[in-house]
Amino acid sequence: MFLHTALSWKNRIFTAKNAATKCNVCKIGHTLDEIKINAEFSLQRASHNSREINQQQSGSQIREL
Repeated sequence: MFLHTALSWKNRIFTAKNAATKCNVCKIGHTLDEIKINAEFSLQRASHNSREINQQQSGSQIREL
């Protein structure tokens, strides 16, 4: 009985450690996805801002002529 109980607890601890490891890997995956999404959003925003600046500069140059 004692050996069975000890093995049972050992299996539970191992299973819990495996679950924690899988959870950490999952968290890292989500974090990397979030970083990628944030980077893509930043690039889109920078591109949009650049186009706006170019349009403003073009408009200023036309008015100067």
